[in-house]
Amino acid sequence: MHKKLTKKVLKAIESWIGIRLNLRQRYRIIVRSQPRAHRKIKFTQEKKLAKAHFAKRLSEISNTHAISYNKFRLSSAKTRWGSCSRKRNINLNWRLIFAPPGILDYVIMHELSHLTHMNHSKAFWAHVERMMPDYKTHRAWLKKNGRLLSRATNKIQIH
Repeated sequence: MHKKLTKKVLKAIESWIGIRLNLRQRYRIIVRSQPRAHRKIKFTQEKKLAKAHFAKRLSEISNTHAISYNKFRLSSAKTRWGSCSRKRNINLNWRLIFAPPGILDYVIMHELSHLTHMNHSKAFWAHVERMMPDYKTHRAWLKKNGRLLSRATNKIQIH
């Protein structure tokens, strides 16, 4: 009963503010039903699974290509799938746990390539291509579907 009333009041306030500020319909007030702390707890298991799985894949791929890194950690970045630092630390976005396995491998190889070339030069992309000849397919998938990974709430399937 209180939730319905609250939503009704919020809708009325939203409408009133829109009229007063002469805003178009595309601007809306977003009211979150759960506090941020609660949403963080929701994905604890997924983050644990991601950390273990990513560490294993990162180790396997770096050993295969004889590229060493310093530390690995999970990231919750909104717009980056991975990053690396001059200290040779690798960060991978935990939401990649929802992506197909090839996508994770692409991001790992992309970041490992940055340890050799700290830019996106032709030499960098040639290095990525040597490591993963079909990287363009995975890169295109990530550009097209990456935003969906942030909304993923489905069961995790690691192949």
